Amino acid sequence: MTSIVHKPVLGTANTQQAELYGWNYGVGLHTDNNGFIYLLILNDAKGELYDEEYNRQAFKQGTLIKINDRKLHAVQQRGHTVALFVGAFEYECDQQAIDLLNKGLNALCALNTQAAAPKCHDLNEPINTT
Repeated sequence: MTSIVHKPVLGTANTQQAELYGWNYGVGLHTDNNGFIYLLILNDAKGELYDEEYNRQAFKQGTLIKINDRKLHAVQQRGHTVALFVGAFEYECDQQAIDLLNKGLNALCALNTQAAAPKCHDLNEPINTT
């Protein structure tokens, strides 16, 4: 991933397969210029996604979000969010994205499938677990 510069964001490699994605607190208005992305909120997070005209979409655990990241977008929240991510796609492809997210979610939930489970990409430093 080359375009997210708003930290702290745990980025993705835009593989068009399910990947883990996350961010901490708000993320200011920005564009990533990659295309359509899809997110499934995994943790007990609450916040709002908004665009350059401040149209807001609330999210919480279980929310499925589609973003055209060529357009300005931002997040307002407290705490951190962990999501399953798939993208980026040139065009909207809702059913394909839902199928890929479902496959990734099944791999995360299955026993003994660590090799097939979605991974974190663009991790430059170890995660501090203390």
